[in-house]
Amino acid sequence: MEIELGTLSSVDTTTDNVVIENLLEDLRGGRSLDVSGWPVDRATIPAGWPIYKDGGEYKPIELDEYNEIDDTNADLCVGVLVGTILRAKPIAAIMVRGTVNVDAADFDIPEACQAKLSLIRISTEE
Repeated sequence: MEIELGTLSSVDTTTDNVVIENLLEDLRGGRSLDVSGWPVDRATIPAGWPIYKDGGEYKPIELDEYNEIDDTNADLCVGVLVGTILRAKPIAAIMVRGTVNVDAADFDIPEACQAKLSLIRISTEE
């Protein structure tokens, strides 16, 4: 994939190891994501972000008009991103068993998605 001059070519992964508290199992070999539903103006997809599978394609859960997680496809969730990735280079490690710290993630994982991810513990400070 070609990256144009002047576009973001690196990712800040400073908090990734705080968001993913414990990685016990991921999809072996990773997956390429279909990011056609991800906003072009958001250059990265953060660690801990829910991933769903639709018709054989792996995709990040989309955002709604308020820039919050849209739970429309939450019942199709298969895991969460292990590390922050570039939208322009959507090659992803997807955790299917482990612990996510949603307080450090700065977004909520929809209840329907959490129900599908029964092997992923959602940790909070509460």
